[in-house]
Parts: sequence; structure tokens; C-alpha cells
Amino acid sequence: MRPLSLIVECFARAPWWLAFALAALVLPAAVLCRAFKKRGLYAPACLAVGGVSFALLAAQNAQAALLFGGLYAALCPSLWGVCALFRGKLKKGGKRDALYEKYRPELAPPAPPKVLCYDDAPRAFENDMRLDHAAELLKKLSKCRLTPADRLETDVIARSFERLKGKPLGEDEVRSLNDALSSVLKLTAKYKL
Repeated sequence: MRPLSLIVECFARAPWWLAFALAALVLPAAVLCRAFKKRGLYAPACLAVGGVSFALLAAQNAQAALLFGGLYAALCPSLWGVCALFRGKLKKGGKRDALYEKYRPELAPPAPPKVLCYDDAPRAFENDMRLDHAAELLKKLSKCRLTPADRLETDVIARSFERLKGKPLGEDEVRSLNDALSSVLKLTAKYKL
């Protein structure tokens, strides 16, 4: 005998209620797949149990097997949904919130503010720079034939040197002094001094 005909003969001898008993195994499969969060295993389990049950019924009565197949196809997804309802309250946020709770750092109390017992100027720099060389370059530039824009720029630079001479410098003043010195450098390179 062929193996396929042997299988068909075994299915034909099996009682009809065995198909429904196998179909009842879908309920524990749905519950276990929901409990262990193995969603990918539920569909293959439904297909395997449904296929064997359908084959058992088809070997005895084809019309009953078709009716069973339609009901079974509606039962499997609805059973999955019912298990989802009775699973309990779903956590909001899911895995992201669980990971955050697991790995979040404990927040330390903020350090008390420092109390200073002296008056501190906001990041002041002592102006001990000697701007003599830059002033000499400006005098030489003023003697050259400059364009009106360059002459205006040398006047602005000279005024800023006078304004910044000998006083403590904040961050803004240091920036403007740096800009003035770079302008002097550009002008001396332009007029080849």
C-alpha cells in the first residue's frame, strides 16, 4: 500500500469528534501564545490543527468539512482578539517605558549655589596688552592714500583702541579688540606696510 492511501484510511476510521477535539486545542494555543508573547507561533498552530481537523472530517463527509473550515477560519482570529481582551490592562508605552524605567538614572539633588565672598567681574580680562605696535601701524596707514572705506575703518579702529586702553575687558570687548587687530593686519597686508 501507498503511504498516502494509508493516511486517508486512518483518517476515515477516526471518529468524527476527534476533529472537534483537535480544534479545541486552538484555545490553549491562543492563551499560551498570548501569555508568552509569541504572536508568530499562533498562526502556524491554527493552520496545523485546522488542517488535520479538516482532513479528518473531509475523509468522512465533505459538506461537514467545508462548514467546519468556514467556522474554524472565523474562530481563530476572533479567539485571538478575545484573549487580548482578557489579558488585562495594557501598559501604556510598552517596551520603551519599560526600558526607561529599567535604565533611567536616579536624579541627584541639585548642588547648592556657590556663595562668593568677593565681587567678581563677569569674566574680565586684564588689559595689559601693549597696543603700541598696532597704533604705529595705524599711523602709517593714515599717511597712505587709502580708499574712503579703508580710511573710515582705520578711524573706527583707532577709536576702539583708545576706548579699550587700560581697562579690564569682558568677552564682548575682547572680541571687538580681536576684530580690530585682524582688520589692522588685513589693511597692512593690503597696502604692503
